[in-house]
Amino acid sequence: MPNLEEGNIWARATLPLDSSFENSASIANRARRIFLSFPETTQVVSHVGRPDDGTDATGFFNIEFYVDLKPSSQWPWGMTKDKLVSQMDAK
Repeated sequence: MPNLEEGNIWARATLPLDSSFENSASIANRARRIFLSFPETTQVVSHVGRPDDGTDATGFFNIEFYVDLKPSSQWPWGMTKDKLVSQMDAK
């Protein structure tokens, strides 16, 4: 199948299995601030724990992020999604 490119990032953080809600929420807050520190990002939504529909048997150790990005035509010259993801990973 071809890669699906919708102009955003879906990221998942997997913490130790015994992570508390408080610890996971703190990490989610820090990660949102990091994602938002990039000018290409418009907003970040996070979800701690399992989905409401119960399809994944995960706990507070699972954090998912939707990172909404500006259109690439508004990014600094030379910036690509691969470069952006690499910079986010490094930070």
